[in-house]
Amino acid sequence: MNKEQGQESRRQSGIDVETRREMRRESRANQTYKNFLKYLMDMGDFSNEEQAEKAAVAVLCCLERRITRDEAEDLEAQLPMKLRELVQRCEAHEEAKPRRIGPEEFVTMVAEHIGADASQTVPIIREVASAVRAQISEGEWEDVMRQLPKSYEPLFAMPV
Repeated sequence: MNKEQGQESRRQSGIDVETRREMRRESRANQTYKNFLKYLMDMGDFSNEEQAEKAAVAVLCCLERRITRDEAEDLEAQLPMKLRELVQRCEAHEEAKPRRIGPEEFVTMVAEHIGADASQTVPIIREVASAVRAQISEGEWEDVMRQLPKSYEPLFAMPV
């Protein structure tokens, strides 16, 4: 098929250029998000995408409650669009302002968010952190970590 035939075929399909672009954007956003969830499921002990998604939203929501709003926005800007939308809609997020909490309280908050025991939550936090690090720039991850006290380092260590 030559270029003219391809253009004619697209015109006949009745889909305008902007609609096709939007469809491609949506497709890419879905694929990027699916890849993120697959990476998280491969890293962790999640039996399905719903569990992986719930864990990712919980960790990111609680993390964003701990760091400044500006830094949270910078972090979100590098996340897959679908994940960003879920984190922004997180109910625990709506009223919460950043506050200083220690790593133990952070673990408790994530555990409550996902409905798990706190003793099972640290590996989940590490797995989500690793998946997020794979999505964002190293500089952004360092910016986020600079907002947290050193006592958080073991919590966000790479899983083994």
